[in-house]
Amino acid sequence: MTHQQASDLTFRIMAIDVWNRISVAARTVPDSADKVYGLDGL
Repeated sequence: MTHQQASDLTFRIMAIDVWNRISVAARTVPDSADKVYGLDGL
């Protein structure tokens, strides 16, 4: 793994962590936005 690949992976993991923290802080319910995005029929 190159230094750039390790950096990219670290950034992506951090981005996922941030989204999870925002979801917890906003107290969102899983799948609550499915209807908005048209995913409720899947």
